[in-house]
Amino acid sequence: MATSRTLAELRVDARRRADMSDDGNFISDAEANDYINESISALWRVLTDGDNARLFAQHAPILTQIGDNQYELPSTFFKLVSVDLKVSGKYNPLLPADVREVAQLAADPPDQRDGRYRLAFDSSTGKMSLYIYPAIDENNLAVVFVPEPTVLTADGSTVYFPNHWYEFVAVDAAIKMLQKEESDTTALEFKRKSLMETVADHIRDMDSGLPDRIRDIDGLFEDRFYWFPRSRN
Repeated sequence: MATSRTLAELRVDARRRADMSDDGNFISDAEANDYINESISALWRVLTDGDNARLFAQHAPILTQIGDNQYELPSTFFKLVSVDLKVSGKYNPLLPADVREVAQLAADPPDQRDGRYRLAFDSSTGKMSLYIYPAIDENNLAVVFVPEPTVLTADGSTVYFPNHWYEFVAVDAAIKMLQKEESDTTALEFKRKSLMETVADHIRDMDSGLPDRIRDIDGLFEDRFYWFPRSRN
C-alpha cells in the first residue's frame, strides 16, 4: 500500500542514514533537497524502464499541431508509451519511424504513406515534439506518456510511494551526502543495490496481471482506406 512522505521527512531519513543528523550544516537543507529530488528521479528511471512504463502512464490531452507534421507534447512529458490513431471508433497503433525514413515519408503523397511517428528534441526550446506522417487531425490521436517525476520544493511537499521505494530514495540521497564528505559509501551502495532489486521485483509483481495485447498491425496497413476512412463509399 502506498503511503506518503514529505520532503522534510525524507531529508531527516537521508541525514540519519548518512549519520549526518547533526553535521553543523555541512550539508545545507537546500543541498539535501536537491539530493532527494535527484534520487526520486533515479528511482523514477528504474520504475519506468522498458515495459514497466505503462504502469505509470497517462493519456495526453488533445495535442496542438504546431507544424506540418509536428505536434506539441504536454509540458510534463518524460517518456512516450504509445501513439494510436482513431479510425471508425477504434484506436490503432502507429509505428515508430527511423529518422532515415523521414525525408521519404514527408515527400510521399499522403495517400501513399504508411503511418509513422517519431520524437525529436529541439535544443532551442528544450522541448520534445511528436511528428506524425502523414499529418493527422489531432482530435483523432491518442498519445500515452509517462510524466516527469515529482519534484518536492517545500518541506510539506508530499510524494506517495510504497515504503521500500522511500528507502531507496533516502539511501541514494545519503550516498550523495557521504560522497561530498569524501566518506566511505560501500555499505550504503550495497544496500541501494539490494533495494533496487526489491523495487524491480515489486514492479514485476505489479505487472503480472497486465498481459501484452496482440494487435493486427499487418492487417491494419494493408487497408488502403486506413488513412482516409471518410473516402470509403
